[in-house]
Amino acid sequence: MDDMPILLELGREMVAEAPEFRGLTFDEGRLTNFLSWVIEKENGAAWLADEALPGRTPVSIGVLVVFEAMRTFALEPFVGDFGLFVRPPWRGHRAAIVLVHRMEEWAEGRGLTDIQMGISTGVHLDSTSLFYERLGYHECSRTFRKCLPG
Repeated sequence: MDDMPILLELGREMVAEAPEFRGLTFDEGRLTNFLSWVIEKENGAAWLADEALPGRTPVSIGVLVVFEAMRTFALEPFVGDFGLFVRPPWRGHRAAIVLVHRMEEWAEGRGLTDIQMGISTGVHLDSTSLFYERLGYHECSRTFRKCLPG
């Protein structure tokens, strides 16, 4: 897969920035296997956001990785995200909007109507929540974490 080096680079940057991921060991091989599995399966996708300035080589500035899944209790599938990341200098611009719209088009093309996006990194919880709300999403769940000794 041609995009794997940039996907790994963006993944490493996301993990390094995320307070919720501190203390976890980043494993490039594991992420490579995971991304390959998601992208090669028919129920997952990944998109890169690039910025192309006149006369310059395009630069990848963001990524969104998603999956289609079934609930344990319902017949209707949904779309969830494994991660949305935009490099800090490009936050607040159009990259994240473009990525979310690509995912929504992908979902619509598959006949999916339920999309759930999460914020598991602990980075900019309030502004990221506001971003999703401005795109028509509403809060529907919360995640709690506890690290046990050892």
